[in-house]
Amino acid sequence: YHSQKEIISFHEKISQFDTLLDTNTIGFFQKYDCLKDKYALVSNKEKKKIKKEIQTIESADNFSKYNSYQNYKELIELLKKEENILNYASIYVETQINVLFDILKMNGFVNEHMEATPMGLNASYIHELPCLVFCDLYGHCDKFEKYSETQIVCLLSAFYELKVKDDYKTHYPNIMKKEFAFIEERLNYYKDKELPSELYITNKFNIQYDLIDYIEKWFNNIETIDDTRFFFHQLTSELDIFTGDFIKC
Repeated sequence: YHSQKEIISFHEKISQFDTLLDTNTIGFFQKYDCLKDKYALVSNKEKKKIKKEIQTIESADNFSKYNSYQNYKELIELLKKEENILNYASIYVETQINVLFDILKMNGFVNEHMEATPMGLNASYIHELPCLVFCDLYGHCDKFEKYSETQIVCLLSAFYELKVKDDYKTHYPNIMKKEFAFIEERLNYYKDKELPSELYITNKFNIQYDLIDYIEKWFNNIETIDDTRFFFHQLTSELDIFTGDFIKC
């Protein structure tokens, strides 16, 4: 919208030169600029000839309009720049939309009419997670029917954005290795599809395995207040994070 307003404004400003600068005058000054650019690139013999032509133009009666021509030329350049920006934006957005629909269609989230499938509707309800990846996982794991509550929460915990120092990080999961390998594979799949078109929908998500063992322990082993105190002391000491990080997760 901003570029469209700028383009209209430039057209209005340029039109003010219509009576002052006709086609012949514009061509006259274009030749002058061309000669000046060429002057520094030719031999001394050619320079004498070009210098004479330049002086002839500068002594012409209508050379007094040259400053106006320079203003006109600057406006034309600005207009072309804005038109290029608008054209790029239109193509860029259209290309991104088409790529996104292709990804959704290839993976069963929309049909050939670009209408959301049941899987696509499910994905649209998921927030704070890479929705396409999680829907793929949901299908891959048979709707989690054979998974316990603890296992599901452990899977979800891997999507929580947690910053742990390298010395304390867990680089590989100790449980549900096949499920986490599938998540990694689908994350990389969507990133590879999106990045060439500068889409960063999935790229903002990464998974971490730092809290999985603690989540499992919390659900299965913590029963008393003393257990809780010891648990959080161990958690904060071993990972160097705040208790609040665990609670948010």
